[in-house]
Amino acid sequence: MVSRISPTIARFALFLLWSTPSSAFDASILASHFSGCPDTASGNCQGARLINPDLAGADLSSANFADANMAGANMAGADLSGSNFFNTNLSYANMSGLQNNAYFYKSTLFRANLSDANGIVISASNASQSTIINSIIYEASCDSDTCTDFSGATITDSQFSYNPSRGANFSGADLTNTILGDLSCDGNRCTNLSGANLTNAWIGNCSGANFFRANLSGAHISDFGGDCSEANFYLANLSNAHLNSGNFYGSNFDGTTLSGAELGDMKNSTFRYADFSG
Repeated sequence: MVSRISPTIARFALFLLWSTPSSAFDASILASHFSGCPDTASGNCQGARLINPDLAGADLSSANFADANMAGANMAGADLSGSNFFNTNLSYANMSGLQNNAYFYKSTLFRANLSDANGIVISASNASQSTIINSIIYEASCDSDTCTDFSGATITDSQFSYNPSRGANFSGADLTNTILGDLSCDGNRCTNLSGANLTNAWIGNCSGANFFRANLSGAHISDFGGDCSEANFYLANLSNAHLNSGNFYGSNFDGTTLSGAELGDMKNSTFRYADFSG
């Protein structure tokens, strides 16, 4: 019997092949900054513990940091392209200004700083309360049992591109001026944006998404004819928002603030106690 490779692992393998740089890790840096690396010469620091947190600007490309504890690391401007951060603890790490591309799968990025990063993948990871400003996020997808957690994060002036962020948890996050793309459900797991600040954000599809008490003032929602059917906007602030191009069939706008909003296809939507004044 031939076993099937999961889509997430397949994407990870393709990403590593695509992003592997011409240079490689610096073995001397691994030896001096980590304890418990099985083989620094081959770049294997699986399960290791960071003992010297200053890795700013270091070449850590193509190294294996799976299951490692790198909490509090300073990797500002480091080259992490092609490296393996599967199940790595990067809580409170500073990874601002990352060069090339970095892939985080099932990683812990709690309160990590990923600002000014150009091309990162955060898949099935915990990035709650992280700071991601002026960055490009290629993907924030789910795997078979986990979706990425951005709850309470600050993700402003950034862009989710290429692949969707369907099913992610953005509850309480600040997403001001961010391009979010596809926020539709991932199977039966729907994107949670309850209480989020989406002022002037750009949203593509958002079918089934939860915007309970979210601030969407000035946001562009479902532009270019996208699908936001059966989304929940209960008690959300949609003042001056742009909803005139998409499909909002069967969505819940009960108790929302819609002053100055531009509305599109609202068939079978509900507007009980909605405020259109102003």
